[in-house]
Amino acid sequence: MHLAFYITLLALGVTGYVITTAKGKPIDLVFGWQLPALRSWPTAIAEPMGFLHRWIAYGLGALILLHSGAALLHHFVQHDATLKRMLSPGCK
Repeated sequence: MHLAFYITLLALGVTGYVITTAKGKPIDLVFGWQLPALRSWPTAIAEPMGFLHRWIAYGLGALILLHSGAALLHHFVQHDATLKRMLSPGCK
């Protein structure tokens, strides 16, 4: 599950970067910093990347719900200490 989180977060970042820099302009960050457009992407790629970005975000939301549901299942149905260990790492 954690690997799926990392993969979807990376994919969201990559697709968002490509969408934003499709015109060859940098991304404005905080404090006047900029993330440069490392390459000029064809503007036609922005729309398919937007589609991917949206569905990857929906997938990330589904993973969050599944992960939260599993934690609640452990706590309320299986009556084990998984949720307690997650909320207070010192608890055994």
